[in-house]
Amino acid sequence: MADLAENGRYIGSESSFYLVMREEQLIQHRGRSKPPREPRSVPRRETGGPNVAWSWDITLLPSGVKGFWFYLYMVMDVWSRKIVASEIHESECPLVAGEMLQRACWR
Repeated sequence: MADLAENGRYIGSESSFYLVMREEQLIQHRGRSKPPREPRSVPRRETGGPNVAWSWDITLLPSGVKGFWFYLYMVMDVWSRKIVASEIHESECPLVAGEMLQRACWR
C-alpha cells in the first residue's frame, strides 16, 4: 500500500483496507495479550414514556471550606432525563432522601 502511494496510485485509505480484511477474516490477533471477547449485551429496560421510571442519587458538592461538602439529593426521570426533584443538605441521611422522594411523588 505504501509503495502504491509513493507511485501516485491511490486505491483506498488504510481504514478501508482494514475493513475489507476484517470482512474477509484476514486479520488475526497478534501478541501475548488475550484476544478481545465478544461484546456483552447490555440489559435494557423500556419505560414507555415519562414518569414511568425514576432514578435517584446523592452527589457530593464542594464548598468554599476545605474538607466540607454539601450533599445534592436528586431524582431524575429515566425517559425524559428531566430533574423531578432536587435538594441540597449538609449531611447524608436516608430519612431526608425518603422525604424528598415522597414530596416528588406528591408533585
